[in-house]
Amino acid sequence: MRKLLLLLIIILASLNVTAQTTHAAYCEVVVHNAALFSQKVSAFVDAGTEKRGYIINEDGSKKIFNSPVDILNFFGKLGWSVSQNYFTPDSKEKDNILHFLLTKQVEHDEEVFVGLKIKK
Repeated sequence: MRKLLLLLIIILASLNVTAQTTHAAYCEVVVHNAALFSQKVSAFVDAGTEKRGYIINEDGSKKIFNSPVDILNFFGKLGWSVSQNYFTPDSKEKDNILHFLLTKQVEHDEEVFVGLKIKK
C-alpha cells in the first residue's frame, strides 16, 4: 500500500512539472553623442538582422539619454544585463565610441524586442 501511495505521489508531482527552456538573447548598444558640445547621448541598437537602428520615442523622434548609465538603466528595466563593454576609436571624431554587449534570458524570440522601439 505504501509503495502504491508513494508511486501515486510521484506521478502527481511529475504532472505539475513543466520545463521552461530559456536561451540567451544578445544585443549590442553603441553610444553616440547626441549633439556637438553636449553631454547627452543616443543609442544605436543591434539586436540582430531584424532590429537595428536608434531607439525612438513614441512620436518617432530619436530618444536622447542623459548619460551612458541612463541607457543601461533603460535596458535594465527591460530585463537586460551587461555582458561586456569596450571602446573603439573613431578616426573622424578623434574620440572613442562606447559599446555595450547586453544579454537577456528569453523563452521566445519575440521577448527580445519587448519595450524597444527601434527606427532603422
